[in-house]
Amino acid sequence: LGDLAIAPSDTLQVWAGTGEEDSRNSISPGGGIYKSVDGGKSFERVAVPHGDNHDLWINPDNPEAHYNLGDFYYQSGEMERALEQYGQVLRIDPKHAKTLFVLGGLMAEQGKLDAAIGYYREALTLAPESIAGHYNMACVLARKKEIKRAVESLRQAIEAGFNDWDSL
Repeated sequence: LGDLAIAPSDTLQVWAGTGEEDSRNSISPGGGIYKSVDGGKSFERVAVPHGDNHDLWINPDNPEAHYNLGDFYYQSGEMERALEQYGQVLRIDPKHAKTLFVLGGLMAEQGKLDAAIGYYREALTLAPESIAGHYNMACVLARKKEIKRAVESLRQAIEAGFNDWDSL
């Protein structure tokens, strides 16, 4: 067993890190990461992105940890859990621009265009230099048939350095 952690926010949630399965730095390989939701009575193996099972940290006040976990859940297709983690990021840091941009994209994927615009607008006030943010806002506005606003957002993306013309 490499690491063991109990979630401060839910003491029935226990995480066990056993190390990498194909470790080049150890004599005996580990078996990955396991999660318990019953206080450690039983564990279920958890898939970890990129096979990176080094250390397991649970820090309820670290927005980046929640952001990364949200990204992991999103990549795993667990949208509800991803949204929960992104929401936790914003409770800790309401001005976390990366999360606002991601939520804008997730809302756009779900067809919730007004919500997407709201997230993008807020994110762009925090990171007005974001080329992708302006471009994505333009795409959402175009989907809503708000062409003047879409063109303005695209103009801002171009002024910020947009040059991916193949994506248009």
